[in-house]
Amino acid sequence: MKKLFACLLAGIMLFAASCAGNAGKETTVPVSGEASETDPANAPVLTATGVHLRKSASIAALSLTQIPAGKEVKLLSVEGDWAKVSYNDTEGYVLLEYLEQNGKRVTEAAKDPKESEAPGTSPAENASGSEASETAETSASSEASSADAQSETSGGTEPSSETAPSGQEDTSEAQTDPVAESTDPQPETQPSEGQSSDPGNGVLVDNGLFDLAGLPNNSVPYGNDWDDKDPVGLPNGVHYYDNVYGKYHPVYYIKTDQKLLYLTMDEGYEAGYTPTILDTLRDKGVHAVFFITKQFYDSDPELVQRMINEGHVIGNHTCRHPSGGYPRYVDEHGLDSFTEDVSTLHKLVYDRFGYTMRLFRFPEGEASELLMAKLNNLGYTSVFWSYAHRDYITDDQPDPQVTLERCVSHMAPGAVYLLHAVSSSNTAALGDFIDQARAAGYEFGDFPVDQVSAR
Repeated sequence: MKKLFACLLAGIMLFAASCAGNAGKETTVPVSGEASETDPANAPVLTATGVHLRKSASIAALSLTQIPAGKEVKLLSVEGDWAKVSYNDTEGYVLLEYLEQNGKRVTEAAKDPKESEAPGTSPAENASGSEASETAETSASSEASSADAQSETSGGTEPSSETAPSGQEDTSEAQTDPVAESTDPQPETQPSEGQSSDPGNGVLVDNGLFDLAGLPNNSVPYGNDWDDKDPVGLPNGVHYYDNVYGKYHPVYYIKTDQKLLYLTMDEGYEAGYTPTILDTLRDKGVHAVFFITKQFYDSDPELVQRMINEGHVIGNHTCRHPSGGYPRYVDEHGLDSFTEDVSTLHKLVYDRFGYTMRLFRFPEGEASELLMAKLNNLGYTSVFWSYAHRDYITDDQPDPQVTLERCVSHMAPGAVYLLHAVSSSNTAALGDFIDQARAAGYEFGDFPVDQVSAR
C-alpha cells in the first residue's frame, strides 16, 4: 500500500511538473484501489471545485462541512473513487472528480493520453493512468465562483403574499450574485413549435412561439384553498389557473383518470436531508422531479449526479432565486436578467452532466404572463403544484405525523406534490406517505416530461 500511495504522490508531482512545462516527463495518477495515508504536513496540496467534505466515502455520508470552490485541501489517501483529505484541520472524504491541480482535474489526469490528448499536444503533456470513475465521465469544469453555503440550520423567511400562505414557497434567496457572466449566443437555426429550444449544445434560443410585446409582467402569486376541492379531490384553484393561463402550458396537475401521484422536490440549498430522501425513493421504487438552484449545483454536484443516475428528473429553479419572485426582479433588472438566470443554469447542467432540463419552477411560485411565455419560447414548461405546505422553515418544522396526515388527506388522481428537501419533517414522513398512498390504491408516477412539453 505504501508503494501504491507513493506512486500516487509521485504522479501528482510529475503532473504538476508537466503542467509547468516539463514535457519530457510522463505522469501517472492512479484513481482506484487503496493507499496508505501520508503525514498531513507533507501531503500534496490540491484545489477543490466546490464540494462537501463527508464523514466517510459515500455521497450518503454526513457532511462535515462545505469546501468552497478554489479552496486548498491536503491529499491524505485514495480509496477507490474517493480521496481522504484534510481541510482546515478537519479530515474527511471527497470524490476525486472534484479535486484539481494547476487547473486540471485529477481524474482527467488519469485518462489515457490517446483519449485526452489535444491536437498539437504531446502525450507527455497529458496525464495517464487508470481509468477515471463513472462520475467523471459526465464531468465538465465547474463554475469557479460559488456563493458561501447557507447554514444547514438556517430557515427561509415568511412569504409576503397573503394570497395563499400555505401554498407559497420559500422566499429565501439562494445566492447573492451567482451568475458569473452572461452569454447570448445566436444559432443560425431556431426550433419550431413542439421542439426543444436547446439545439443539443446546452445553449437556449428563443423559438419565437409567443410574441412577448405587450404581455404583462404583473405578478401572479400562486396558491390554493386546500379545502375547496373538485369531485376527485383536486383543489378547484388548479382549474382556475389552468383556464386563465393555460395557453402558456403551465402544469398544475397531471390530467389522468388513474390514481397516480407525482412528487416534486425543491432544492434551494442542501440542508443534509437529500441523501436520506434519495435512499427512501430508491428503496420504495419512486421517482421524483428535483428542481435545483445554482447554489445546489455548485455545492452538491455529486447529489445531482446521483439523481440522474437513479432515474429522477432534474428541473431548473434558477440561479438567483430572488426574494420576492422574478416578476419584481425583472421589473428592476429587465427581462434579459431572467433569461440569463435560466440559460446559465441550463448550460451548466448540460455541460457537467450531459443532461437537458425541460421543466421549470418559479421561485416562490411568483410568475407572470410575460415570464411564462418567455419560458415557452426557451423550450421550458412551468411546473406548479396541486399541494404544498409550510415545510421550508427549518427551525419551525411540523411534526412528521402532521406532515403525513396533510399529504395523505390531499391525494387525488394527477396531484402534483411540492415538498422542500430542506425539511426534516418531509424526510421523516416520506416513506410512510408512499406506503399509505399505495395502501389506498395510489401509485407514484414518473413525471410525464414529454407529454407536458408537447402540449
